[in-house]
Amino acid sequence: MKRLLICVCVLMLGTSAFAKESKELANNAALRYWQAITVMPEYSAEQRETIANFETVDLARARGLMLSVESPLRLMHRGAAIGPVAWGIDPNPDGPATLLPHLAKARQLARFALLRARVEFADQKWDEGITDTTDVIRMARHVGNHELLIDILVEYSIENMAIETLAANLGAMPGEKVERLSAALAAVPPRSTTAEAMGGEKRWTVDWMRARVKAGDQAGVTKTIAQTMKADGKPELSKEETAALAANMGALIDELAAVYAQAEKIVSLPLTAYDAAAQKFDSEIHQSTNILVRGVMPSVVSPRRTEFRTDARARMLTAAIALQTRGEEAFKAVKDPYGDDPFEKVAVEGGFELRSKLTDREGKPVTLRVGAK
Repeated sequence: MKRLLICVCVLMLGTSAFAKESKELANNAALRYWQAITVMPEYSAEQRETIANFETVDLARARGLMLSVESPLRLMHRGAAIGPVAWGIDPNPDGPATLLPHLAKARQLARFALLRARVEFADQKWDEGITDTTDVIRMARHVGNHELLIDILVEYSIENMAIETLAANLGAMPGEKVERLSAALAAVPPRSTTAEAMGGEKRWTVDWMRARVKAGDQAGVTKTIAQTMKADGKPELSKEETAALAANMGALIDELAAVYAQAEKIVSLPLTAYDAAAQKFDSEIHQSTNILVRGVMPSVVSPRRTEFRTDARARMLTAAIALQTRGEEAFKAVKDPYGDDPFEKVAVEGGFELRSKLTDREGKPVTLRVGAK
């Protein structure tokens, strides 16, 4: 009897530990996304083209794919409903050379969802289309996850695709559905910032380098730096630079850490102060005598600019929703975050275009086209 009781207790403890682990695993959005990625179908070249051009492809071609996207999108929605996310990407072995295979797959999953949303909107399945598009933005937040610059750039890219899909179909959407859309967007967590990602970049480079040096693996650091520079199209390390790196690695890493701290401050600046400071900083990086700074330090211009653009376009969507639900005065109450006035509204074929005072690299205003009623 005593032996039986011991076996039962051991079994209960094991079951309890398994249940706890299962609960923790179930509360990780990334596991649902990985499942969705795994069941994404293998498509023909023509089908891949249809998905890649989800914004403009003829919906007759899109309808033939709807059944095939059902399983991955069901799993995507389950991931979007979960708060915590851990992608299982370990930076310890490879540091800045770590592969991030989920990013491209997440973009493809987003295209699946937005293609289906276009079909749903065309069929006046408003609730389904709203859920698909807003959950795409939720997934984008999970992709960004405040980690790396490439992560948040993919986050911004996915969010912009969703914004464009919603804006194109907003005019035809009934008023009560627009209200539901507004509430769903308000419940989406805030987007990751460039400053948060710059902190992640420091952890994945400076902290990783220090740990590898402490472990006696200076050669591994040098090899990874060389691989990173080659992947970025930068000149290879010369023998003299490799020798200097080995001789002064500790001091060079400390200097790199200080540069990252400076970068975090710059990418936190408002637009009015940002451009000049960012251009000056990037120029100093390219001319640095520190091979680590010159070799692995990312540009601060493009990511923060993309953040500004995404912020402006999300705000434009808010203004368009206000116009649709509460009229012109409500539209005017939504100010352009990069100007002192409401967004400029210009009539175009098939609807209207909103324009911000924020400009792109070519000096043209950032815009969002909204479909007509």
